[in-house]
Amino acid sequence: MNAATFDRTSSLLVYGLPILIILAAASLAFTPLISAHPEIAIGITYDLTLSAPLVYLFLIRKTKLPKITVVPFFVLGIVIASFILPAEQQFHLNIVKTWILPVVEISVAGFIAYSAYKTFKIYKSIKGKSSDVFVILKETCRKILDFPVLANVFAFELAVFYYAFFGWKKFKQSENTFTYHKKSGRIALFGAIILIIGVETIVLHIIVALWSSLIAWILTILSLYFLLQIFAHLKAMLQRPIEISDGKLFIRYGLFGDAVIDLENIESLKFVSTISEKEEGVKQVSLLQ
Repeated sequence: MNAATFDRTSSLLVYGLPILIILAAASLAFTPLISAHPEIAIGITYDLTLSAPLVYLFLIRKTKLPKITVVPFFVLGIVIASFILPAEQQFHLNIVKTWILPVVEISVAGFIAYSAYKTFKIYKSIKGKSSDVFVILKETCRKILDFPVLANVFAFELAVFYYAFFGWKKFKQSENTFTYHKKSGRIALFGAIILIIGVETIVLHIIVALWSSLIAWILTILSLYFLLQIFAHLKAMLQRPIEISDGKLFIRYGLFGDAVIDLENIESLKFVSTISEKEEGVKQVSLLQ
């Protein structure tokens, strides 16, 4: 069995088994058995809120997945149990909500506080080595989260909030930095996209609200967060120039593309308007060709 097959099999087991427990427990709630035997609700409650999360926690104990990822399984179990179990059969669910949920909330708050403290310390140690905030955030998250994919996602989300709300300082251009937005028209393009999506969000909210207010607000929040990402990307384009430093070419494109090339590996340069085919060794950093 090769490594790729093993990884796929491991992932299927880690996520598949807890989900299977959740589906099996939830299915019981829709059978006549729960009416004939009310005590089954007790088993459903603890399968959803304890068995599935604990099985997941056991399966990830030797992996790089953060242990805190067990919390969504626990919360999902509570939410599902609240919807599928009759109100008169939620006595044990109320026990979980009253005694176990607060402990989980306090633990998560403590983990976040500790992670924030570690992040601040690592950020201060890395800040002197780089002036690129996005690079600093990625390096910080990789040191805290021993799981590259999750670290990159977390760093991206932090970068979105930084550039959207705090990154207002204009970078100082030097002979080794090059902008890529002044003559490309990308700033105007993304500005137009933000305007169009903003108007469509308002119209869509009004239309969907006629059918379901909850769905309308969910779609609106998702749309607004997407707009926030585009706005942060636009600002990052202004503050993250292409740069030549330490014998390397740092190609940056807002928040959605990065590449580092050793200058000694550059044989020639050429202008292209589009990338017509995916060639080996080709990386597209721009969202739009």
